[in-house]
Amino acid sequence: MKNTLETRLGLFVAFIVLAAFIIMYILGGFEKFQRGLQVHALFKTAQELRLGDRVKMAGVEVGKVERIELADGKVRVTMSLRATTPVKTDTTATIKFAGLMGQSFVALDFGTPAGRIATPDTILQTVEQPDLSVIMQKLDNVATGVKN
Repeated sequence: MKNTLETRLGLFVAFIVLAAFIIMYILGGFEKFQRGLQVHALFKTAQELRLGDRVKMAGVEVGKVERIELADGKVRVTMSLRATTPVKTDTTATIKFAGLMGQSFVALDFGTPAGRIATPDTILQTVEQPDLSVIMQKLDNVATGVKN
């Protein structure tokens, strides 16, 4: 193989393409090109939920939070799920905490066996979790009462 300009340029382009694929894989960018199911949930509060947070069903990651916005006095959370996710129209969504550092995720249940398969832009039912800051305030009040 000769060390010509064309050879070096070809190797450079191959290296750039390989590096782009590695970066896309690390950043999770391939999911943006896959077709999936987009569903919504209306919550009273988004608590500490952020864009890109996980959506899990039975502990298995099935998607990501794509958008969080205000809509009609509620918080509309748009989730992008894998196309193979068995989401039904009676599936409920709950914002849960993954740890004390404020990591949140949306947990989905399976729904009932009689439920219909969800279509794109379905609005799921929600279950509100108590706010962690309210719970901590109550524990602080209890601790103060015990101390006195």
